[in-house]
Amino acid sequence: METKQKKALENVLTRRFFLAPAFEIFYTRGNDGLYDFGQCGTQIRQNVISQWRSHFVDNEDLQEISCPCLIPQHLQKYSGHVSTYTDLMITDTVTGEHFNAHQILKKRLQKQIDETTQPMIKQALQNFLNSVDGFSPADVDKIVTAHKILWSPSQL
Repeated sequence: METKQKKALENVLTRRFFLAPAFEIFYTRGNDGLYDFGQCGTQIRQNVISQWRSHFVDNEDLQEISCPCLIPQHLQKYSGHVSTYTDLMITDTVTGEHFNAHQILKKRLQKQIDETTQPMIKQALQNFLNSVDGFSPADVDKIVTAHKILWSPSQL
């Protein structure tokens, strides 16, 4: 969905209180993608859950479970999530939206692979693409600088 259309839809949904930015009274910079549902939004959400439950749980004879939405920090630390999992985020130079740098780099490499006709270059790019997830922020920065990549996923 285009940014202009997305903003128009968000405006209507907010004005009619289908949803509202969560913790709105505490934030001046945005809500980090979290929303509270209003009366109609809650009803729609419940209908979607009901249909899902009817299809998967009732018809397929599956079991439903409910798990916590939060993980205690000490469990994240012991599991390695705190020290190991970090997503390098970038800001689109055109729209201001935020994206995962590794994913954008993968898309850019895939585009180059698709456009390249030389088999050896294609294979080298494919090998490079297969190793992107292991790149550190410093590695990504070197690649961006060396290849003069502008961070604008909207232009991919």
